[in-house]
Amino acid sequence: MDQVTKDLLERIQHSLQEAGVKDEPVGRRFIFHDNSGHHIIGTVTSSGGSEEEGVVLYVSAPRFGGVSILYLRYDPNQASWLAVGEGERTTKGTFSLIR
Repeated sequence: MDQVTKDLLERIQHSLQEAGVKDEPVGRRFIFHDNSGHHIIGTVTSSGGSEEEGVVLYVSAPRFGGVSILYLRYDPNQASWLAVGEGERTTKGTFSLIR
């Protein structure tokens, strides 16, 4: 593995830890809920992100509040998770991996 790849993996791990995700999320089940009582349980299918957009977890999950969820994004500026759905509709909430 070259140094560029090692550095990228280290940054990704640091970003995940900053977002409160201590373990590798891909393939894991999660729960996401908001303050209005809605929640979803799904599976993290892949992860990505950038310094600008923060950590992004692509998910397989049912509809949330009537919208298909495309991915969950951690916003480091607000220190919160956003469920992003069709039409870029966002819902702020809490994300946790299920053991």
